[in-house]
Amino acid sequence: MGFGVLVLSFLSLSEFYRLVNVGRFYQWSGYLCTIALVTLLLMKVKLAWLPILLLFFIHAVCHLVPGRGHRSPRFQSALVAVGFLFITQALSFSIFIAFLPNGAWWLFLCVAATAFCDVGAFWVGKGFGRHKLSPRLSPSKTIEGALGGVLFSVLVALGVGQVLQIPWGHRMVMGLLIALAAILGDLAESYVKRKVGVKDSGTLIPGHGGILDRLDSHLFAIPTYFVYLTFVLLNR
Repeated sequence: MGFGVLVLSFLSLSEFYRLVNVGRFYQWSGYLCTIALVTLLLMKVKLAWLPILLLFFIHAVCHLVPGRGHRSPRFQSALVAVGFLFITQALSFSIFIAFLPNGAWWLFLCVAATAFCDVGAFWVGKGFGRHKLSPRLSPSKTIEGALGGVLFSVLVALGVGQVLQIPWGHRMVMGLLIALAAILGDLAESYVKRKVGVKDSGTLIPGHGGILDRLDSHLFAIPTYFVYLTFVLLNR
């Protein structure tokens, strides 16, 4: 589990840092903090959030280095922090979920619901899409497609939730929350790509873009799901 999170974090971070033109030194600080965070989480160390403080300390020191515009230390630090928080931190929540009783099933529910949300949005949008969801961010996405994604996500939550014996109401809410977070994650990455003028985050997956293109929905869905799972469903 930890190795998978580490690999996906590294691949996604490398694509993000390349997209936003982060300097090599700053990139390595993000990678090292990623290794530290995942290692501490797997060891269940109480100071697992220490890498976050370390990251900000490193970049606070880097602010002493002169520079302007997009190459300034402050701007570079902000980009590294954004990548670390929204990629590594988001994926790290999957480790917390995996540690729960029946953790594999809980994690499968989230990943499957998110994946099927993407599938549903694509197929429904392709066949019935007429009204644009966000023309400025992603012209190809439609409101009909988004509704199809929500439907597919809820159906997966209903099905997998039966195995975990989750009450029907919670299954519906979880499916809905996962779908909404997945759509926002997709739009967020579309915003970044539009800002830098590229179609895909990378070319690692022929015909499908990069790893970040495949994970963008999960980066918002996993933390949202974790919060609901921990503080609402399992805390009742």
